[in-house]
Amino acid sequence: MSAAGFLSQEESAAALYRLALAIAEEHGAHVPDTAMTVGPYAFMAELRRLGWSQNLPARRRPSARPPV
Repeated sequence: MSAAGFLSQEESAAALYRLALAIAEEHGAHVPDTAMTVGPYAFMAELRRLGWSQNLPARRRPSARPPV
């Protein structure tokens, strides 16, 4: 985590990947073990290839939308 309170680009990508898998599982998808182990590296490589360079805030804030 950077001193400014943001995750690094790698940490941000990993957080997005975990979030995507969690949402998929919540909606009934089966996420294989390889998606948990190899998938993050492929996901980060694709983000780099696309030129993605975002840093997410390190602190979690409560969601503004109600749970579904």
